[in-house]
Amino acid sequence: MKRDEPLEPRPITVRAPRAAALLGVSQRMVEQLARDGAIPSFKVAGRVRLFRVADLEAWAERTSEAASKSHPPGTAADRVSAGGAP
Repeated sequence: MKRDEPLEPRPITVRAPRAAALLGVSQRMVEQLARDGAIPSFKVAGRVRLFRVADLEAWAERTSEAASKSHPPGTAADRVSAGGAP
C-alpha cells in the first residue's frame, strides 16, 4: 500500500453474510445464533439484522476459549480432530 492511500475504515456493524465470513461459519448459522440470542444483534427498520463487529470478535474469543478448555491438548478429542487415532 502506498503512503498516500487512505486506510479503509473498519466497519462498526455488518450484515449476516459479512458476520458469517468474519466468524468462519455459514450465514444460516449466524442467523440461528442471533435468533437464539447467542450473538448480540439488532434490527434496523424491523427488517435488516446488524451485528457489531466488536460483539462478533468477543463471541469468537469466548467460543475459542471455551473450546480449548473443554478439549485440552493431548486428549482423545484433540487427537481425533488432528486426524490421529482416538
